[in-house]
Amino acid sequence: MNNFWTYLSRGTSSTAGRAIESSLYKEDSNLAELHAVLVPDRDTLYKVYCTEQLLQTVLTSSFKDELLSDDPTNTYEYPILTEVIEDTYTAVSSYSGVEVLITNEKSGSASWMQRNFTVAVEPASSYVSVTYEGITNIYELTMTDNLSNKLLLSDGIYLRIRGTLPASSFIIGVSYTNAFRRTLNNILNKVDTISIPWYNETYRDAYRTTDFPVKKVATLAMNLYRFLKDVD
Repeated sequence: MNNFWTYLSRGTSSTAGRAIESSLYKEDSNLAELHAVLVPDRDTLYKVYCTEQLLQTVLTSSFKDELLSDDPTNTYEYPILTEVIEDTYTAVSSYSGVEVLITNEKSGSASWMQRNFTVAVEPASSYVSVTYEGITNIYELTMTDNLSNKLLLSDGIYLRIRGTLPASSFIIGVSYTNAFRRTLNNILNKVDTISIPWYNETYRDAYRTTDFPVKKVATLAMNLYRFLKDVD
């Protein structure tokens, strides 16, 4: 199952211990659209969870024996899908005179799992810049009864500052982890918007003749795995 992991995760290692050979993975542009639906190429943790979700789906489907026969080596048993079951964050300010509040107002599942934000607060000019992954957004800063306006970090996650601001600028560092929430139906809804390349008629027919999400997603995952394994 290590090869399955390598191909679908694009050579991304799991910090929980799965050993892979990243050099095995070779991209196939013809499969990019299907691959992007099954395992979106986003932050490392998100790719790890998406890949593990697909692997566990295959192992609970009628394709289990086929995968074990084709890819028997498995150096990883830790159930990482249970690691992040709720959103968590840490927030540290270089100025101890304020309290940092984080609120989550996002709707639906997040498209990422882990991001680190640098929030630069400029009280003198009344603005705040939020930077992550090389992207910077600048917001106006207003204080009412020692509580700031909501400052968007990303995707419905906001930061507020409570307390008396200093005259000089200061930095707030936020590390935010989203819980992993991606249903099989969510995957299938996105697959419906693309044209699926089929490795063979067996996978195509298996997908078309079942209404069970587990069988459908397992078929798609095995279909992609077979393609990627055959890339020269």
